[in-house]
Order: sequence, then structure tokens, then C-alpha cells
Amino acid sequence: MPQGRDGAGGGRKRELASAMIARLEDELRKMQRRLEEEAALNLVARARIPLLGAFAECRVALGQRLAAEEAPEGQRAAAMAEALESMQRADELVGAVRRTLGSGEAPPPPAPPPAARGGGDEPACPALAAGDATACTNSSGASSSTATTVALAAGAGGGASGAAQQLGMGASLSRMIEIVIEATRLELDMDGFIAWWRARLSKLAVVLVQVQSGISTPESLEESLYEMSAAFGGLFLVRPWFAELMTLNMDKRAPERQPPGWWGRVARAMEPTERQVPLLHASFSWVRSANIALRGECDQIARRAVDAEAHDPEGHAALLFGLERLQRVYRVTVVAHKMVVMAALLQPPQLAMLYIQAWPYMPMLVGVLEDMAAETG
Repeated sequence: MPQGRDGAGGGRKRELASAMIARLEDELRKMQRRLEEEAALNLVARARIPLLGAFAECRVALGQRLAAEEAPEGQRAAAMAEALESMQRADELVGAVRRTLGSGEAPPPPAPPPAARGGGDEPACPALAAGDATACTNSSGASSSTATTVALAAGAGGGASGAAQQLGMGASLSRMIEIVIEATRLELDMDGFIAWWRARLSKLAVVLVQVQSGISTPESLEESLYEMSAAFGGLFLVRPWFAELMTLNMDKRAPERQPPGWWGRVARAMEPTERQVPLLHASFSWVRSANIALRGECDQIARRAVDAEAHDPEGHAALLFGLERLQRVYRVTVVAHKMVVMAALLQPPQLAMLYIQAWPYMPMLVGVLEDMAAETG
């Protein structure tokens, strides 16, 4: 009988010990999760500092590089030297973001996309340089039905797989600036660009599916994205009609607001990761603050215009120059913001999904980030 009591007591002790061990293991798992969450927050906080610096430096660099492109011959060398210094600093800041997030420095830049090449290189579609987007559509081999290829790619998802897991595009930020500047020379009107964009979008949708299926290399996807992004950025900077294009339903060729929740749907299709979301929020805060500051300056000029003397043509000319300067700064801000997000944060398949899912509207990164911030807080 005593042995039986000892056996029962021993079993009870073992049960208590097992329960205690289970509680300790559960506490250990919870502590490990908290440590991982704190480490992730610390990582994002450390990446946020160079990210915000990259936005500011890229805006300066792009503005300087655009000014150098337009400078008189005698002033161009000095202007280029100044721009290159800013571009180098922007590259260093983007590199710091990527190192912090664990994706390393940007690899050596690939060859510039055909549509943005200068010098004696032949573009992928020679007719594009002449503004004949219809010829490019025919020669690209892309389907004439944008809706079909967009629907095909919609099932691919925005998350990267395989070799495309890195954050940011392969090229350096300074290389992106150069191809955008080269694209400012494209001779396209609005109708020509819409036809060109539709053709490239069809090709992009096919390439995305092929990359996700392992048929094509990630580099082929990046090449398409460079070409489209360069044309978008370059023409946005220098073509007045691009502002009107951003308000159009391109299928109807008519002004149309996006349906409610449109950009939130696009954001979900891009499938941002937990690590990306807070940094994308930070990028939205930066561009929103920059635009608010520009609107404040515009309001000041408008008030000065109301108070200006009607017979003061020099004063009116100065106000007009001020408005034109602010419009230019706004365009540079939008393009610089997008380039840094491309270089440091988005995976190539996510950028592809932004372009594809936005159709029949032009992709508006700020709209996506605004809806993302509203949905995720």
C-alpha cells in the first residue's frame, strides 16, 4: 500500500512538472515572439532614417540632373558635376536602407532599357523614337486585348518568388535617374503614349506570369518595368498633357474618377509584407508633407496675385514664374518619390501588379499608399 501511494504521488509530481515545463515553454515562445516583434520594429526604425534621407536627396538630385540637361553648353559640366554628387549620396542612402533590411547593396545595374537608351543604340522598337506607338504595338507581339492579359496576370499575385525576393529593383537609383532623363526626349503625344502603354502593359502581364512560372528570368520583368517606369517618369516631368492623362479612363479616353476603394484593391493585389508596410507608410507621409508644403507656397502666390497691382506686369511675371517653379518641383517630387520606392522597397512583381491592376487608369502610387494607410493604419 505505501508503494502504491508513492507511485500515485510520483505520478502527480510528474504531472505538475510537465505542466510547469509546458507553461515555461509557452512563456518562452511568447518572449521569443516579443523579441522578434521588437527586432522587426527596430529594423524598420533603423531603415526609416536613411529612407527619408533618400527621398529628400533624390528630389534634389533629380532636380539638378534635369536642370543640367537643360543648361546652356557652357554651364552644363558644372551642373552635371553637382547633380552627380547628389546622385551618389542618394545611392548611398538607398544602399543603407537595403543593407538594413537585409537585402544588401544594389547589384551592378543592368543595361539600360531599350526605350531609354541614348547614343547610337537602337531602341527595342525604332518607331517609338518617332512617336509611332501603333508600330510598337504591332512589333511587340503583345496581345491586342489588354483586358485578357491583365486578367491572366491578376492570378499571379504580387508577392515575389524565387530569385525575385529582393527588395527594390536591380539598378541603382542614379541609373534610374539617368533613364528617366533620357525618356524626357521621347516624342509622344497623349494618344501615342496611351497606345504605347497599352502594348507594354500587355507584354508586362505575360512576362509576369512567365516569371512566376519559371519560364522567364526576373531580369526580363525588370527590363519591362524600367522601360515603362522611365517613360512614365520622363514624360510626367516635361509633358503638360501628362497631368490630364492621370485623370482619364484610358479605355474610354475620357475623364473619370476611379471607383471607391480602387487603389485599396490594387494595394491588396500587390501583397505588401509586414516589413514593407510601415516603410511604405513613412514614404506616404513624406510625399504628403512635401505636397502640403508646396500647396502652401501656391496659396501664398495666389494671395499675392490677388493683391498685385493690375498695372504691374513685372510683378505678374514674377508670380507666374513662381507658379511654374512650384509645378516643376511638384513633378520632380512625385517622380523622385516613386524612384526611391522602386529602388528600396518594392519587389519587381509588386510594381508590375501596380501597373497591371491600375488599368484602365494610370498607376498612382500615392493613391495606393493613401488607401493602404487608411486600411492598415
